[in-house]
Amino acid sequence: MRRYIKYAIIIGVVLMISTGCGKEVIGDEKTAEQYVELHGNKVTSRNGEVQKYVLDKSNLESTQYQQIWGVQKEEPDKYFGKEITVYGFTVKQHPLEKIYNTETNVSVIVCEGKVR
Repeated sequence: MRRYIKYAIIIGVVLMISTGCGKEVIGDEKTAEQYVELHGNKVTSRNGEVQKYVLDKSNLESTQYQQIWGVQKEEPDKYFGKEITVYGFTVKQHPLEKIYNTETNVSVIVCEGKVR
């Protein structure tokens, strides 16, 4: 009988550890992940929230933000004063994988619950 209790405790601990280690993705990060997968990529790891900021004109004086917002489909003016969150993912099946023969890191911009 003691042996069964011992095994039950071990199994319980293993189950608690395995369920506790898996981070459930919700909200904007889930939206960003679905966007990545919708475009044919397979997410191999989540890097979580990599940046959060409120966009204003002074951001665009920085080369970093000029490069980021220079390749977006929409002008940044629509997002002035709004909170921007950037989520990072490592993916497979991205077109760059064929060129560089490695997984690719992608960043997804989310504002007001939508990918931008």
